[in-house]
Amino acid sequence: MWLAAYGATGGMLTTYWDWMFKDTDNFWFAGFMVGLAGLFIIGLGVPWYLLLARSFLIAVLWGAWCAILSNADLEEYGRGFIISASVALLLF
Repeated sequence: MWLAAYGATGGMLTTYWDWMFKDTDNFWFAGFMVGLAGLFIIGLGVPWYLLLARSFLIAVLWGAWCAILSNADLEEYGRGFIISASVALLLF
């Protein structure tokens, strides 16, 4: 299950859904989908509502982070940090 969640997260990180949003990167939706990639670990006993809360948290933080900043490198580091830090939410 962890391997499937890892692969799905990697897959979600390869797109910012610009094909769906008129050639504009949508970090709000992309963040939500990155969070949903973790749904595979429900089979390991992680409650679905924690995964859904993490998805919304990532969506809001990614969207706000990228709306505030204009430095692409700093945005990437921040998005990576948000993904890693949000894993702590799953430990409760």
